[in-house]
Amino acid sequence: MSGKLGYKGVALSVNFGEASAGEDEAVGGEVRSSEDKARRCFNLWNKALATKKASVVTARYKYGNKYGVLLPTLSNKVRRTKEGLEDYFKSFLKNSPQGKITELYASQKAGYTFASGLYDFTLTTDGKQSLVPARFSYVFNKNCKIIQHHSSQMPEGN
Repeated sequence: MSGKLGYKGVALSVNFGEASAGEDEAVGGEVRSSEDKARRCFNLWNKALATKKASVVTARYKYGNKYGVLLPTLSNKVRRTKEGLEDYFKSFLKNSPQGKITELYASQKAGYTFASGLYDFTLTTDGKQSLVPARFSYVFNKNCKIIQHHSSQMPEGN
């Protein structure tokens, strides 16, 4: 699947299919595939969730003096400010969320990593664990900061 993504007047062509050798990125002398980079960035975000600190998770969305856009799973509000992100994560982190990617499609272009697919979240509420299947899309910058993140619970459940 391909498409165009624009941000602040910059249009990027995006291929959300499998990475090809031409889409690999050299990182510190090693070649990292699009999927490897996307997993690395996701794992940094997932580790931030494990701290249970809204400020630590919110920092994953900060790049320069701006914050990325979050379309969250468990809220109807778009979050795009430090205050909005922290407000959402204070509530979300009460459930001790941990995500696991189950299906991933990634590509890289112009220093950005585009990732979409499926993940399962384990949430713990009142000592009971539940599994929440969801779909996602991320745009990460070269430092794995989140520029855009959409997450939504799967409409058909398990």
